[in-house]
Amino acid sequence: MSHRNTEAIKAATVEMSKILEQTGKLTAENRKEAKLMSQIAINTQKDGQSMKIIAILTMIFLPGSFVSSVFGWNIISFDVSEDGSQSLVISKGGLQIFLISFFTFTIVTISGCWIWIWVWNSQKSLTLANADIQRSGEDEKAVEEDSP
Repeated sequence: MSHRNTEAIKAATVEMSKILEQTGKLTAENRKEAKLMSQIAINTQKDGQSMKIIAILTMIFLPGSFVSSVFGWNIISFDVSEDGSQSLVISKGGLQIFLISFFTFTIVTISGCWIWIWVWNSQKSLTLANADIQRSGEDEKAVEEDSP
C-alpha cells in the first residue's frame, strides 16, 4: 500500500512540476504582452495629443475660411494706377465685418467644442461611477452568498 502511495505521490509531483512550468511560461508571456500593451497605450496617448492639436488648429482657422468663402469679398486688393504703379487697397468696412465675423464664429466653434467635451466627459464619468456602484453591489452580494 505504501508503494502505491509513493508512486501516486511521484506522479502527482511530476504533474505539479509540469503545471508549474506551464504557469511560469504563461507568466512570462503575460509580462511580454503587458509591456506591449503599455507601449501601445503610450503611443495612443501621443496620437491623441497630436489629434487634439490638429483639432484646435482646425477650430481656429475653419471659421475664418468659412467667413472668407461666404463673403468672397476682395478685402485686400492691389490697384494699378494710370502711371503703372501699384498700391495696396484695404476695404476698412469689409475688413471690420470680416474680423467681427471671424472672431464670433471662432469663439462659437471653440465654445461648442468645449461644451461637447464637457458633456461627454460628464456622461463618461457617470457611466464609470455607475459601473463601480454595480461592481460593489455585486461584490457585496457575493460576500453575502459566501457567508454561512
